[in-house]
Amino acid sequence: MTLNCIIIDDAKSCINLLADYISESKAKLRLVKTYTDPMEALAGLRNADPVDIVFMDVLMPHLNGIELSKLLKDKIRYLVITTGDPSYAIEAFDVDACNYLMKPISQKKFNDAINKIINLEKKKSALIRDAKHLFIKSKIGELRKIYVNDIIAVQGASNYVKIHTSNQKSYMTYGKMGDFEKELDTSGTFVRINKSFIISIPHIKLVQGKKITLANDFEITIGETYKTAIQKYLRTV
Repeated sequence: MTLNCIIIDDAKSCINLLADYISESKAKLRLVKTYTDPMEALAGLRNADPVDIVFMDVLMPHLNGIELSKLLKDKIRYLVITTGDPSYAIEAFDVDACNYLMKPISQKKFNDAINKIINLEKKKSALIRDAKHLFIKSKIGELRKIYVNDIIAVQGASNYVKIHTSNQKSYMTYGKMGDFEKELDTSGTFVRINKSFIISIPHIKLVQGKKITLANDFEITIGETYKTAIQKYLRTV
């Protein structure tokens, strides 16, 4: 599993240090982009796919890192705050930062932060692999148990996902498609076929060209950029 990383910091020296740590890390990390301007980061990320790890400075011109984190909360899976000011710790907690790294950042502190994220990823994977079910929270706060084998498709809907099941029922829960894609991928029976749908291979009823019909009679078009990813499952695509 490779985790994509982005660094947002107005100090180029801090970006270079974190970039070195990422390249030297024993974990599978990939630096995909750096930003020195928070407004440019906002413009670049708000319409992009969610990123796994964002290293976010706090004190930056025009827009501080805490406010930027709030605006990009649906685009960041793991937020790591990087700052020389300890007074933002409570605000970092409010934006669900998984780590708060004080500058200057040592390689040991960086590695500790990454190991924490890796362990969180392993726990998510274990939920699917070992328990074979998910607990999802409804809009009114109820926890519902859904067996992975009963899931026909996961549909993205803004900041929520809708889980379609074989009992003809659908369940809405807050979440990101990227998170569900990573978790369900551990079962080996799910594949993402466009930006809005992850489907269960065993629940495919019919394939006609770029159209897939599922067991619940959903007809979904395969996205061009996802075609290669599902060729290993569907030779007819």
